[in-house]
Formats: sequence, C-alpha cells, structure tokens
Amino acid sequence: MVEEMFENSSLIRGALLRYRDLPEVSTLRANGQEAETEANAWILAQYLQYAGAEKVAVVTGKIPGNSGDATHTWVEADGITADISAKRFPESHTLIVISAQSVFHSLIDSPSRTKVTPVNLKKHHEYVEAYKTLLRKHPALKSPAGSQMKEG
Repeated sequence: MVEEMFENSSLIRGALLRYRDLPEVSTLRANGQEAETEANAWILAQYLQYAGAEKVAVVTGKIPGNSGDATHTWVEADGITADISAKRFPESHTLIVISAQSVFHSLIDSPSRTKVTPVNLKKHHEYVEAYKTLLRKHPALKSPAGSQMKEG
C-alpha cells in the first residue's frame, strides 16, 4: 500500500509540475506557497480516493517554531501520511513524504482534519477543476497504481 501511495503521489506531483502553466493549475499558486500547498493536498486527496483509498482527509496545522501563523497542509489516507509539498522546507531532503508515522507531521500544532467528501469538495471547486484538468491531460493518471477500479 505504501509503494502504491508513493507511486500515485509521484504521479500527481509530476502532473502538477508538468501542467503548472495551465490556467486551472497556475491560479492555485497565485496566493502564495501556503495556498499552493493546500491546493496540492486537495488534488492529491482526490487522486488517492480515485485510486481506492477509503479514509481520506486533508490536514492543516501550524508549523512549530515559525514566526507568524505559517501553516502546512498534507493528506492522510487509510492511516498513511502523504505529502507532496515536503520540498517547501529548505531543511527537507525529500520531495515526497509517505509514512505511517512521520516525525515532522506529528510535530505540527493544532492539526485540523477535513474528510474528502462530496460536500467538502464542493466547497473547493477550484481544486476539483484543477484535478479534472490534470486527469484529462495526463494519460498516466488514468490508471492509478494498485487501483482495483474499472475504467469506464
């Protein structure tokens, strides 16, 4: 499961980079790094759910030891932390974090979890549109790693 989550997270990260100049994707970066991190997490969450993850939530919390109210956002899917924005931090030596117990993420202050449901996705329509655009444009996303879903 961890390998498949890493493969799927890598696919989404690659698609976000490859299609970063499309209007549906580029507008997500317009409000700064925290907004982009949140958008990336919601897009990843949708894809992990599409790939078959059952319990998917987007998590946001305050970065400890940081002046101001800086936050970080990532995904928890079936008990595993998935973060495609780890490179945001200069001290990070990884692009993607996939872990059952991430030390960094366990240190985040006041984490708030939002389940990925149709109601919550409706509140984030811009992330849904970006996700749909990536799914249409990037053929590799049509078949998630480990997916038991049938096409069609």
